[in-house]
Amino acid sequence: MRIAGFNQFADKLGRLDWTGMIIWLVMTILYLGVYLYAVGEALKWVLKNKKMAILLTIVGAVALVILKHDVSGTINFITGDVRWYVAVCNYVLPLILLGYSIFLKRKSAGSELNEQVA
Repeated sequence: MRIAGFNQFADKLGRLDWTGMIIWLVMTILYLGVYLYAVGEALKWVLKNKKMAILLTIVGAVALVILKHDVSGTINFITGDVRWYVAVCNYVLPLILLGYSIFLKRKSAGSELNEQVA
């Protein structure tokens, strides 16, 4: 014998797909924020002017939104030959920069040690 039941949990919350979507949206915002911060810091280092770096970062982000408003065109662009450059920028370049910063830190620590000895 089967007894029909009413799922109170599903009635109140519905399907739990919304939790995954919220997590995805938050992670997307964090990911974009980190990228914008990194671009701003890189431009600040190159331009030696913080206000100009912030302005160029904002102008660049707005220009990308205005010029590439078609999502399918952006996907076609990214999945073309450009994807290899994007992969290098995302995975290889940070490792190279990390190694370079470790090298510079050790070099400066070695020079400070030599100055203390002399």
